[in-house]
Amino acid sequence: YLKRLKALPKAQQPRLIRAAPFEAADASEERYPDAQTAAQTIATLGRLRDRPLFLGVGFVTPRLPRTAPRKYWDLYPAESIRLPDNYQRAAGAPKPALDDIYELRSYGTVPAKGPVDDAMALNLIRGYRACVSLLDTQVGRLLDELERPGLAERTIVVLWGDHGYHLGEQGYFTKMTNFESATRVPLIVRVPGRKSTGSASAALVELVDDDVGEGVAADLAAGDLVTDRVEEELSALDHLAPAGGDDAGQGCQQADLDRCALRERA
Repeated sequence: YLKRLKALPKAQQPRLIRAAPFEAADASEERYPDAQTAAQTIATLGRLRDRPLFLGVGFVTPRLPRTAPRKYWDLYPAESIRLPDNYQRAAGAPKPALDDIYELRSYGTVPAKGPVDDAMALNLIRGYRACVSLLDTQVGRLLDELERPGLAERTIVVLWGDHGYHLGEQGYFTKMTNFESATRVPLIVRVPGRKSTGSASAALVELVDDDVGEGVAADLAAGDLVTDRVEEELSALDHLAPAGGDDAGQGCQQADLDRCALRERA
């Protein structure tokens, strides 16, 4: 495909020449950026493990293009992949909620207009799952490193993503809509010694709250929170608590982790 494009006269070549938006390669994992990021992070932890530190580790998978070693694609056989039940545009949806999947259209073999065919849709779904498994392996490598003597007991881990993604829901393959598929993200906080480990919150949270929450968690771990700081951060985080009903009053089971921790300290 790329050879055909490059063989065209310059005036007929697209402005941006890209390969297909997915690939199952017979390549070693170490060639992929996220595996290299994990290796560098592990090396940094080994070098600085005896000092207080903050590490912001960014992984790009499963962003486009969906590229992962073939062994991860093999985890999801082609015959097991299905299109979603709501694989059509939502009737009556307002225009601002919609998208023309223009990011996907910038890749080779994707039609310039109209929907992608079913074969491409199924490969996009399969590739996404393969990439998530590649990412999961890299996160696991970091967590394994934290389990080495003494590090896990004094390390706070926060895992989140910056956006969701449509895998055919409403007929889209994009992150740029106002539907829940695109706006909902994972947010997982692990604080050593917390009583609420494994619990979930039904509260609404925004990614900007991470800045407050991480600072509070770090102070809690250091054991140096004072009363006025507790009240200040509680005020900032109060909107995260459930508004009422059956879930209200369940403490850490339904409230934000950092807010509950502050209540316990106060």
